[in-house]
Amino acid sequence: MIDRAKIVRLVTTQFIASNDFTLLHGVTGLQALLSLEPFIDDIDKALGYFWQAYVAAVCTSTYRHAFVPLATTSDNQKEWNSWFTKALASKNDHTIKLVYSCAWLYQSIALPELLMAIQAVLGEQS
Repeated sequence: MIDRAKIVRLVTTQFIASNDFTLLHGVTGLQALLSLEPFIDDIDKALGYFWQAYVAAVCTSTYRHAFVPLATTSDNQKEWNSWFTKALASKNDHTIKLVYSCAWLYQSIALPELLMAIQAVLGEQS
């Protein structure tokens, strides 16, 4: 079985490190695939295909080593309402989708990197 947390962490940290438009779609695409899991007979096979496509996408971007967070956002620092409000106010559909995707993924795989990606896209990361 493929370790989803590892894939989510790598895809998310690559986006944080690069702020690359193509790699943003790695996060949102993975969330979309996982949301369809109830309708997919072999999710590991689907994740394998996702991984192949993701690696191809990485090859088109400026490669950066995966970001290793030095500080994390703790559970008591989650500001969902504020983040959703800021995302919607941005009028940027990619910002809105990234915040939504990270929130959706966080519900099943609570990785601090997902919170950091939200903060990064909203310009809140120090």
